[in-house]
Amino acid sequence: EIAFERSLNEMVGKPLGLPMQAGKPIELTFRSPESGEVFYTEIQNNPIKWEGKPAVLVVLHDLTSLKVAEKALHYQQSMADVVRRLSHRFPSVSLKNLPEEIENALEALGQFMVLDRCYLRLFSADLSSVENGYEWAGPGYARSYQGGTASLSHLAWSLEKLKNKDVITISQISTLSSEAAAERELWEHQGLKSIALAPLLIG
Repeated sequence: EIAFERSLNEMVGKPLGLPMQAGKPIELTFRSPESGEVFYTEIQNNPIKWEGKPAVLVVLHDLTSLKVAEKALHYQQSMADVVRRLSHRFPSVSLKNLPEEIENALEALGQFMVLDRCYLRLFSADLSSVENGYEWAGPGYARSYQGGTASLSHLAWSLEKLKNKDVITISQISTLSSEAAAERELWEHQGLKSIALAPLLIG
């Protein structure tokens, strides 16, 4: 009923309006008009006899979970390929060319993940400040990094997570709790809507 936006009574005994052939399944994608959620289905019709009269049995399989899992697996494999290609390039890079290669790597990651910006920052040993760094900005976005050292002591919420080697993923910065008020104020001031932070450890 959700897929066809019709009640069961409205569909029984009436054409579905789909280009179907008997015994041949077809895959269809539907979007819920209420939630916007996407459903992946496979539908197949088979001629049968019902109470001695010709009829058609229509079977609809929900493939949503399978399709979502397939997409997630494909993304993970593609990401692994990107990381593998980048990691193979760095051992042979000279110190002179290292900054350029880091920016190339950020660009590759940013384009693959469809990001607006991608950063690499060097934290102090106690995570109280961040020094230097690299940045890639997508088309239409100006680089925001100005260089130098910046104090992070007021960002207690995110620093605690990074100390625990946690990956921070915020899909909507405006929904951050009061516990992360300093982070929310900083990131909104920078014009960010979402952000992901992942600690990279040396040694």
